[in-house]
Amino acid sequence: MSSPLRILCLENDLADAELLQDTLETEGIACKLTRVEAECDFRAALQQGGFDLILADYTLPSFDGLSALRMVRQQLPDVPFIFVTGTLGEEVAIEAVKMGATDYVFKTRLSRLVPAVQRALREVAERVERQKAEEALRCNERELRQVIETIPAMVWTALPDGSNASINSRWMEYTGSSATGLGWQSAVHPNDLKRHMDAFLASSAAGLPFEGEVRFRRVDGEYRWFLVQGMPLRDEQGNVLKWYGIVTDIEDRKRAEEARLEERVRERARIARDLHDTLLQSFQGLVLRFQAARYHLPDRPEEASEALDSALVSADQALAEGRSAIQELRSGPFKESDLEEMLLATGRELASSQNGGDIAPPLRVIVEGKRRAKRAIMREEIYRIARELLRNAYRHADARSIEAELRYDDDAFLLAVRDDGKGIDPKILKDHGRVGHWGLPGMYERAEGMGARLDIWSEVGAGTEVRLTVPSAIAYEKSGDSGRFRLFRKTRI
Repeated sequence: MSSPLRILCLENDLADAELLQDTLETEGIACKLTRVEAECDFRAALQQGGFDLILADYTLPSFDGLSALRMVRQQLPDVPFIFVTGTLGEEVAIEAVKMGATDYVFKTRLSRLVPAVQRALREVAERVERQKAEEALRCNERELRQVIETIPAMVWTALPDGSNASINSRWMEYTGSSATGLGWQSAVHPNDLKRHMDAFLASSAAGLPFEGEVRFRRVDGEYRWFLVQGMPLRDEQGNVLKWYGIVTDIEDRKRAEEARLEERVRERARIARDLHDTLLQSFQGLVLRFQAARYHLPDRPEEASEALDSALVSADQALAEGRSAIQELRSGPFKESDLEEMLLATGRELASSQNGGDIAPPLRVIVEGKRRAKRAIMREEIYRIARELLRNAYRHADARSIEAELRYDDDAFLLAVRDDGKGIDPKILKDHGRVGHWGLPGMYERAEGMGARLDIWSEVGAGTEVRLTVPSAIAYEKSGDSGRFRLFRKTRI
């Protein structure tokens, strides 16, 4: 059972006060009515409090209803106040409502009293519920702001035109600048701003989720890449009212992507060098032999036949080299002890391919210093450069002596290939090779890619010496090095 309605009644006529109570109770509104008529009693009752409703006459012998209304609005602004009077003109009634009166009822029409009271109480209940909801909303907003402040990324809200409505403190910590309105644009990289805004406005116009990559300036002036993501809040017609989003640092991811792209480019260059080192060189030799056979065919068919037989043998070797190159591209690293033996095997193969091996000099391999384990990728790169140098020496130098030196120093590893042949044209050395040929350019590029230095000394008629110097920090395995493949940035030594 609900408690009786507590009513403070400002009325000098006891009979009128009792009539008001009877009217309410007749309509099922239980009430406890406290009647006062003097200002001092009315003020004391307000101070005591505890009333749900105030009913007041407009005219009293020593007090008036408007003065009472002012007191109530100052002390109990949420308690409904209804004038119940017999003398209240229309203009006064309107003024009273403007001052805060809930309603007015004429004593001659008390049938309106109950509906007026019910409406006043209903409005009070709705106002209380609304205040509770607003307070709960404010509490939720405070909690949400606290949660947002704990998020390590930048969390933002924005209007459809891109102007910022709010953002957590991560923005100020990172940029050192305000993001209010369009102020955030001052931190965007100049090359990214137009593209970023065009994409955002297009998403806003279409009402679609937004995602874009953009560079923001850090407080120290450095730019980093960020991923900006946003979801639109739309009305029933689909129009965007507001944006909610997050900004995530992706600089490390972008650098990793760039590193992977660089590695793919390096891999393509390496494959091109390998093709040159194997198939293209072999096919070039085949072309020369076929040309020689064609030249001798009319006058000296027996020599032409021998040249063709030799070319067929070389073709078989070229196919073997091709299969070997493909196998090397797919296989893992070879052992440290293999390097010297692989150079000797390469020398024997190249010597035997030169007119049966009866003229070409054997390869001499010299090892200086205490052998140290080299990193796997370095062993392979060193061998590929050495193999190209030996091919050039055997095929182009017309040398009587060819040797390779492997020297293990504390500060560097040295590979040197020397011959006493006809030397290299100074112009070719100056240009780092001939146009359309991969030999010297490929070796220079390979050396640069592994962080090494390639030096060539040559004198026409006196021979050539090529040195590959690899700093010890990248050449040798460190203690505990797993020996797995590593990525090397291009570095000039």
